[in-house]
Amino acid sequence: MTSIPAIGNVGIVILIMFLMFAILSMNLYAGKMHSCSIVSSQITRKEQCLAARGTWSSYVQNLDNVPQAMLVLFDLANGEDWNDVMYEATNLAGVDEAMIAGNSPGNAWFFIFFECIGNFFLMNLFVGVLFLNFEKSQRDEQEAMLLDRSEVQWVDMMKMICEAKPEIIKIPKGRIRKWAWHFTGDEAPFANFIMGCILLNVVTMAAVFEGMSAAYDGGLEKINLFFTAAFTLEMILKMVAHGGNYFDAGWNKFDCFVVSASYLDIIMQ
Repeated sequence: MTSIPAIGNVGIVILIMFLMFAILSMNLYAGKMHSCSIVSSQITRKEQCLAARGTWSSYVQNLDNVPQAMLVLFDLANGEDWNDVMYEATNLAGVDEAMIAGNSPGNAWFFIFFECIGNFFLMNLFVGVLFLNFEKSQRDEQEAMLLDRSEVQWVDMMKMICEAKPEIIKIPKGRIRKWAWHFTGDEAPFANFIMGCILLNVVTMAAVFEGMSAAYDGGLEKINLFFTAAFTLEMILKMVAHGGNYFDAGWNKFDCFVVSASYLDIIMQ
């Protein structure tokens, strides 16, 4: 039972990584893995295929939406015919355009990169955590056989004391900085608001799919702008609260990077 939290944490990390790659792959290849049932060099677009009374169908392992992309990436991480999907991606031409053999060879690098991350790193990480926790449980069980119940409890308490790390909290002295520090604290309601924004933002990013209407896309863009404004407000308040020590925390560096990337995405659009 003691292994479940560690395994659960690794599972959450793997799920987040898969979700990130699913969103990225959907933005890169959604609507491109399609072909016409009529094989002809004259048919290069979806409209021409439908006009010729053909069927415009998607490749079995397509990346048109996030759930489908998650399933495809899971197959790739298992190493199951991942090269077939990679070779199919090298034939992509564009959205609602027929595939052209060898048209986009650069797409292969995405699948090679994910295979290295998903198969060689994430899957081995999960298996490694399983073996590590199994070995730890086996060692603890062997040690417990030589001790009685009270001695085992004492050893566990000593381990907890040795592993505990005191947290040094520096409260700013200025009135405005002190208010910002309390307002953005981990136990403050604003922190729960930001966590809710993060979860909803992930849901919004995963809600994109091939063939969505312009009104639907515009609504997602407005929601994304709201979340960007909320994250920017959090970053500014934390900068006011922590001053020059803001970048000492790794999460603050990550927040700053995400906010900067969001504005770069808005400018590029």
